[in-house]
Amino acid sequence: MILAAGLGTRLLPLTKKIPKPLLPIIDKTLLQIAIETACKANPNIIVINASYLSGKITEFLGAHDFGVEIKVSVEPDILGTAGGIKAVEKWLSKDDFGVINSDIIATVDWDALKKIHKNSNATATLMLRDNPDPAIYGPLCLNEKGRVIRIVNTKNRDLSGAEPLLMFTGVSMLSPAIFERIPAGRAVEISSEIYSPMVKAGEPLYGYVTQAEWTDAGTMENYHKAVMARFATCKTSIGMTAKSLKYVTIRPPVHIDTGVYIRAGSTIGPNVAIHEGSVIGASVILKNCVVTPRSNVRSGAFLDGEVI
Repeated sequence: MILAAGLGTRLLPLTKKIPKPLLPIIDKTLLQIAIETACKANPNIIVINASYLSGKITEFLGAHDFGVEIKVSVEPDILGTAGGIKAVEKWLSKDDFGVINSDIIATVDWDALKKIHKNSNATATLMLRDNPDPAIYGPLCLNEKGRVIRIVNTKNRDLSGAEPLLMFTGVSMLSPAIFERIPAGRAVEISSEIYSPMVKAGEPLYGYVTQAEWTDAGTMENYHKAVMARFATCKTSIGMTAKSLKYVTIRPPVHIDTGVYIRAGSTIGPNVAIHEGSVIGASVILKNCVVTPRSNVRSGAFLDGEVI
């Protein structure tokens, strides 16, 4: 399951007209990256929940073939990270299933995650990593057997005795037994309302610790970092004709969609992504920037390290 029903408030104003899962990371959307990550687990079905601007998400999925059956669960009212899972019980109740947030970019060893989940007979196994900032990411602690023994309260973060500090990556493996714990018909958050009570009750909640590649693209700063990081593996791609770029200087790597207009005298790059429908004024200098779809940059602007 891919969780994609959030409002994307941390990415405003980008998400006023574009749902967060459809924000571009150069040549792919966040949702596309999440689906490709999920497909590496060889699933027989992928379920995606959607709420805010859900029509755009269903339209995107209808225009792409990912080689696997995809179901969409539309939530008129957002049901939360656990409530959204409960709502798709009819599709996922027969076997263990993976869950991934749509706003992360991660390398996931699904086989390792499945193995720990099976061997520990866990209800839930969370993919964890070292916690770079406990003030932002709620810390978790494991015992020597890999069981989660503490989830630090997000409102009162008393970190005493909480070493080593780990964080949840937004990737997990769940057993069908999880559905019994989630009340139906209302919004439910999985960490505070499901996992924390499980820890207190000594129920089988386990962790799989990895230091594999992981990026949270859910904030403006992290979204920019995610795009810049992807330039390391993406070749320059320009959807404009050479004639239309006659008086424009390009400094690779860049990504320029079709349907972009750049006026004369502008310098684009390095590390600049300009997406469809955008207009770049005359004598503009852009470096290390992301220009999201249908944006305008005024003539004479000099921008470095910005999301527009």
